[in-house]
Amino acid sequence: MSTPENNHPDDLENGQNGLSESSDDVEEIHDDDFPGYFDERNGRLYHSHPTSPYPLPVDTPEQERLIVNHVVLKHLIGANHCGPVDTVLALNPDRQPNVLDLCTGKGKWVLEMADQFPHARFFGIDIGMLPIATRSPPDNVQFELCDVNSRLRWDDSHFDLIHARDVLLGVPDYGSLLDEAARLLRPGGLFLSVEWAKQLSPYPGYDLDIEEDAPAAFNFFNTVNNTLADMHGISLDSADIKFLVNGSARFLTANTEDIHVPVGAWHESEALSRIGSSFRAGQKKLAASLKPMLLGSGMSAVDVDALINAFKQEIDTVDGLAMVAHITHAERA
Repeated sequence: MSTPENNHPDDLENGQNGLSESSDDVEEIHDDDFPGYFDERNGRLYHSHPTSPYPLPVDTPEQERLIVNHVVLKHLIGANHCGPVDTVLALNPDRQPNVLDLCTGKGKWVLEMADQFPHARFFGIDIGMLPIATRSPPDNVQFELCDVNSRLRWDDSHFDLIHARDVLLGVPDYGSLLDEAARLLRPGGLFLSVEWAKQLSPYPGYDLDIEEDAPAAFNFFNTVNNTLADMHGISLDSADIKFLVNGSARFLTANTEDIHVPVGAWHESEALSRIGSSFRAGQKKLAASLKPMLLGSGMSAVDVDALINAFKQEIDTVDGLAMVAHITHAERA
């Protein structure tokens, strides 16, 4: 486990630019350093990064939720990726392919991909979960603590693949992140984004109006989205990432795919019913994780509890609800 020296809390004034292609300018984090990267509030563990807007905890319940999301998407996609990843990461006798995972969380995607592509080199970066995630990664994996909203330490055109999954809650300016990804990707390299929608949708084949048929869920996500915008400046709709990519001259035309994940155990397929049940449990954990942010917005504890409890009850009783994962991938021009 390491952190770029210029991003370490004790080394913010060391004057190093941290843009080397090598890892000589990162330092290892030792066990005694871990407490300095966290704050405990209301019984939950949060990152202590002074500038990142990421509002969710980084503790075990949140890690469990993210792992459920990972497993669900892997099952529904049939792989850990979409797009021409196999081509981009093909074995190359002239050089080792490099992969960067932004906001890597516990690093599960990186570890599974590194096993699938053992000839490639993987870097996972995050501000919060890494110190309590894996501490002994495989030889072709390196985890680093740093803020994805800053200029990263690698040289231009260093990476063949940049993966950005579930990063929106920590990125107020997605356009800047996209510019940095374009800088770091080699020509022909691949940018792969996977982000959840801001609101529930009807599952295909279900004739629902979410605002009318699931008003508590609609109100919950509407309140969360407004709070994120007001408190953290986070307002981008994940469905609009493709427009940012297509508006950049540094990428070729974006390709998109929408994955509908059932919320609840109502699906007639046994496999999708299990997925829906697990994902619904994850949505309830998400609501609990968002509670401190909602309280911090000025809502009363009574109102926050009523909002969350109504949401939980509704996703237990309304069939046909889904959450959409918007997948966008584009090659570097």
